[in-house]
Amino acid sequence: MYVNKAVSTTFVLLWITQTQETRLDSSPAFSVTPSSSASTKPLDYFDEEKFISIKLGEEINLSCTNRTWSTMLFDTWELKNTDKTCRIAHSNSDPAVNTCNDGRTITNTTEGRSQLYIPSFKYTYEGIYTCETAFQRGSHKILFKLSAIVQPEISGRIEYSTTDNHYVAVCEASNGKPNASISWSSDENVTEKVTYNRNRTFTVESRRIIPYSTSMGNVTCIVSHPYWNESQTYTIPYIRGTEPGSSKESQWIVLFALIGFFLIYIVCIIVFLLKFKSS
Repeated sequence: MYVNKAVSTTFVLLWITQTQETRLDSSPAFSVTPSSSASTKPLDYFDEEKFISIKLGEEINLSCTNRTWSTMLFDTWELKNTDKTCRIAHSNSDPAVNTCNDGRTITNTTEGRSQLYIPSFKYTYEGIYTCETAFQRGSHKILFKLSAIVQPEISGRIEYSTTDNHYVAVCEASNGKPNASISWSSDENVTEKVTYNRNRTFTVESRRIIPYSTSMGNVTCIVSHPYWNESQTYTIPYIRGTEPGSSKESQWIVLFALIGFFLIYIVCIIVFLLKFKSS
């Protein structure tokens, strides 16, 4: 009887052990999911990125946030330009900082919002502007990329190719930034060349080949550029005398005129001598 009880007890213990092992094996693996509130932004993270083109000499205001100083802690700007890097900052607790010392400064609007004021944009102000604003429950970072925009100068002319026997209408948009776009009434036989100038501007030269058999007159090109709200139409005047053979014809005319003048001069001398002898 004691043996049977011992055997029964042994079977019960084995069954309990197997049941616990099965539950352990079937339980999911333990994992930790990080809380979103614990995540931090990397140093090179920006909430916004903005690309702005500004006309030379134009003033501009850049805002990092729409919040007012009633909720802000500080507003700081890092300026990386062509010729230097500087910093401008305002804070509720620390003195203001401005290492630029060139007229760019932080100002406040009538509503109490902070903004970076640039009185007159220059080539040297091109570059990357990063701002960070801290307020009571967070911060905001924006990266600005500023570039100058320069109006191009338009010119044109008519050339004649003596080797290929055709006209060439040349339309040029020089010293503009960014480079201009030139189009014609017809895109056939058109070539374009873009040159980067030392003053950081671009010159675009568009050449349109016109067969000599075409009846020539004034030629029109269309120049587009971000500086203008509308495209500019430029008329290239056709000046007679640029057609093939005109230079040779003019040379013959001059030659005949000289010969005629010389003959008249000789006749006058002969007439004068005859009158002189008869007297």
